Amino acid sequence: MKTRNFLLMSWVTLFGLYNCTTTLGEEPIAGTYRCWSYNVSGAGKRCTSPPLVLNSDGTYQMSSEKGTYTVKGKELFLSESKIRGIGQLQDGRQIVFEYQYNGWNHRVTYLRSGGTEPTSGGSSSAGRPSRMIPVELTIEFPNPEKWIGWVNTVTLAPKNSPEEKGATGVASGDGRRIVTARLREVPADREYTLYLGTGFEQYAVGHVDLRNSTGPVSLKIAATPPPSLKKGENLDPNAKPCDPNIPLYRQRGCKED
Repeated sequence: MKTRNFLLMSWVTLFGLYNCTTTLGEEPIAGTYRCWSYNVSGAGKRCTSPPLVLNSDGTYQMSSEKGTYTVKGKELFLSESKIRGIGQLQDGRQIVFEYQYNGWNHRVTYLRSGGTEPTSGGSSSAGRPSRMIPVELTIEFPNPEKWIGWVNTVTLAPKNSPEEKGATGVASGDGRRIVTARLREVPADREYTLYLGTGFEQYAVGHVDLRNSTGPVSLKIAATPPPSLKKGENLDPNAKPCDPNIPLYRQRGCKED
């Protein structure tokens, strides 16, 4: 009898842990999610939220906030969240929080680090199944550009297939000349237009050719500043002036004199 009870309790414990880290029909959701887009009552804002870390043991951390999380279907519950409420799991790579705060509608989307948006169809233009490969990008501009401090996403859009959805990943970098990103699954055998997203707009800055790629790819791209932006233009008219006593990489998007 004791053996039977022990086995039953063990099964319940394992099932509970599985439920914390997996949604039905999808891969485990444990991982680090970074702010991808932030919208307040229809207006795009800078992503300043800290990363959301979902651990495989059912615990989570967001800056100093720590607790446990539970997944029910497509809904994510954070035990210590006082403002954001319930998160919605989308595409196996994104978590979206929608909530009211100070009378305003807030929508924050987190993208899993190293993740990509799924492509539609999953096949090449010739009808063959797509071969998925990881792609690491280092995007360099010839001169410092103040707007680069606002970049938060990198997107590869199929060049000759506008109906297909491209791969998107979280961007990082020095906030001046260099942007980096790792896209975990990108269909090979294609050419792509390279876009940088700021939460306000997307700008084409180069091209990526994966037609002859057969495995993991690491590329350094010499980017071209978008002609629609003047050199050094800031995207937010209400941006705060840069503090000379704080490193610029900690003041992404500030307005320099």
